Amino acid sequence: MTITSTRKFGIRLDNNIANEYVAMAEARGISPSTLLRELLTSNLHLALFKFEIYKLEKRLDEHSKMVMDTTNKIVATEQIQRDMARMYLMMLWLLRSQGSTRENLEDLQQRAEVYYQKYYKKNN
Repeated sequence: MTITSTRKFGIRLDNNIANEYVAMAEARGISPSTLLRELLTSNLHLALFKFEIYKLEKRLDEHSKMVMDTTNKIVATEQIQRDMARMYLMMLWLLRSQGSTRENLEDLQQRAEVYYQKYYKKNN
C-alpha cells in the first residue's frame, strides 16, 4: 500500500495493552506505529465492507416490504372483486325472484354503467 499523504493521531492506551502491541510489533519486526496503522487500516476495510453489507440488507428489506405491500394490495383487490361479484349475483337473483324482466335488468345495468362512468371512472 502506497501512502500518498498522512495525518497524525495520538492515542492513549493502558500500559498492559500498549505492551501487548509492542510485543506483537517486535514479533513481526516492525514498529508499533506501523502495526497500529496496519490494524486500523484493515479494520477500516472491514468496517466499510460491513457498512456496504448493511446498506444492501437495508435495500433488500425495503424491497421485501414493498413486495409484501403490493402483494397485500393485490390480495385485497381480488377479495373486493370476488365480494362484489357475489353481491352482484345475489342482487340479480333477488331481482329475478321478485319478477323483474330481462329488459328491466339490462336497463339497471346500463344505468349502473352510466353512474360508474360519471362518478368513478374519471377519478381512477
